[in-house]
Amino acid sequence: MSESDDKSQKSIGRFISRCIACHNNSWEALALFAAGVLAVKAVGVSGDLVKQLGMAFVAIRILYIALYLGGTTQTISLGRTLTWVAGVVVCFTMMVMAARKATADELESSS
Repeated sequence: MSESDDKSQKSIGRFISRCIACHNNSWEALALFAAGVLAVKAVGVSGDLVKQLGMAFVAIRILYIALYLGGTTQTISLGRTLTWVAGVVVCFTMMVMAARKATADELESSS
């Protein structure tokens, strides 16, 4: 095996490792997203904003995966971090919407 073949094998191995790490991160993100979706569904929050948040999360995750697999430069890493934060914000926004609706419903029923 030549030196260039060895470098190619190492490069492929690193890429496969990044794919596995990205896959695992996606499962973790799905859990948070599922919690947000279940929260808004459980209390009956509906409307275009919920749909838009769901679509935004999917778009953000697609961008995150592209950045995760796209490289390791400082700029790409920053973009990946920002997209991760944006995804978390979307999930927590859904949870806050659910909490507000549940609180409003509770206040309304106790009046």
